[in-house]
Amino acid sequence: MTKEELKKAESDLKKFIECFYECKFTGKIKIEEIYEKTFYIRLILNQDERPLQMTYDGDFDKFIEFVKKEIGSRQLNKTEYYTGYKNEERRNN
Repeated sequence: MTKEELKKAESDLKKFIECFYECKFTGKIKIEEIYEKTFYIRLILNQDERPLQMTYDGDFDKFIEFVKKEIGSRQLNKTEYYTGYKNEERRNN
């Protein structure tokens, strides 16, 4: 795959997300071919350190179909992020 083809696929997926969820997608999409016929997508919603990542072995067109199916089934419009902190109380006995 050429970089131009991957960039076009990223743009097409962004349009798919906006159409499917009827919203403006402000995140980032990064698609890479990490090995021959092995594709990786990193979908950054609103937290760079917590992306949705998928890897697929096979044909690129089937990879795109797989990603669209996963994006449609995950209800990404309802995804929320929380940060938790561990609070250790120190006891002096």
